[in-house]
Amino acid sequence: MTNVNDILKKINSFIIFFLFLHLFAVNVSIALASISFGIWGGLWVIELIIRKKFFIDKQVRKILLIPNIFLIIYIFSEIISRIFAVIPEGALIDLKRLLLFSVFFVSIEKFEDSLSFTKFFLILLVLNSLLSTFETIRFFYEIIIGFKQLDTSQNRLGYFTHPITTGELKMLIFITAFPLIFAKNELAKKIRIYILLLLVPLFISMIITFSRNVILATVICLLLFTLIYNKKAFFFSVIILIIIWVVSPYQVKERYKSIFDLHHESNKARIVMWETGIKIFLDHPIIGTGDNEFTEIYKRYKNIEYVGEGSHLHNNFLMTLATTGIIGFIGLTGFMLTLFIRQIQILKNTKKDIHKKFIIGSILAFISFNIAGIFECNFTDWEVVSLFLFILSFPFIIFRIENKNIKDG
Repeated sequence: MTNVNDILKKINSFIIFFLFLHLFAVNVSIALASISFGIWGGLWVIELIIRKKFFIDKQVRKILLIPNIFLIIYIFSEIISRIFAVIPEGALIDLKRLLLFSVFFVSIEKFEDSLSFTKFFLILLVLNSLLSTFETIRFFYEIIIGFKQLDTSQNRLGYFTHPITTGELKMLIFITAFPLIFAKNELAKKIRIYILLLLVPLFISMIITFSRNVILATVICLLLFTLIYNKKAFFFSVIILIIIWVVSPYQVKERYKSIFDLHHESNKARIVMWETGIKIFLDHPIIGTGDNEFTEIYKRYKNIEYVGEGSHLHNNFLMTLATTGIIGFIGLTGFMLTLFIRQIQILKNTKKDIHKKFIIGSILAFISFNIAGIFECNFTDWEVVSLFLFILSFPFIIFRIENKNIKDG
């Protein structure tokens, strides 16, 4: 028995290491992230076989019961929609992306104490901040040294992934960590200034991805959080945002002003895609078209006019309706909404202030992800979903930790 326990401990350590590598590597290398995912996923399967049971706390299983039912409905809809896809050849292959949901469950299972969980996230924050510092310096160096004109539609920060993906990854880390500045315990007070300093390069690099959905989601969440929890911080945030706006170059202002311009080309393209997506859904209302060769399906309804048109619908909700029908939409929306309700419930019953701030960060990440998802299909973005599902697990990790402490006490 001792040998088995030793083996399980070693496997557990490797799973945590490669999970961390996976979550950081989504910023720099899809290949490295995929390999890391495959390693910790395989080790988790071996671990489950050895111990012969799914080891999540019974209370956690109880609060996840309804979300899991909706998740099963969504997974079922994905399988059915691909079996009967409009273009069936190769449709089932991409079902492997559903394995990403294991990030959520493994994260809940692996962190058994507050210190290891906090260290894991803070190291992830530090590395993301250092990467953002490097990217920001390189971006401005290339503009200054290369005498490049600032073109916010073409010259965007995105050295390792697409600028929108880069922006959304930075948004999720930034908005999750931001509430930690306001934590009241002694440790948090000591490291508050360091967290703030780590957030600065993340915020700057996020701005210069010029991803409009990211900035809109981030600003809304920042103002929402500070307005509810700290009025002084709200007014301070407004002043900072005004200053940033005033000192920003003309091109940057025009880029972000275009969010509200219905005649802007990319905005017109989105409206056209949404209208086409509704037509596709109405023709395939129950199980959708299947998320396979979607551009070819799109062309059956409309000729391509705009850059990026038809690859997807630039909206999570319409894309889900079009590809998995009403069944998939109910499954995915039900999963998200019931998780959100559980997040709020756990927040209300959480004791430690630092834990509350982690949960609030998770809630803000949830809100920002879904706001950004109105204008971009980030739910089909492998890298973004990996980080999102990890952050989504925070309330349940904390629920498990506090529940365990009560039992031990």
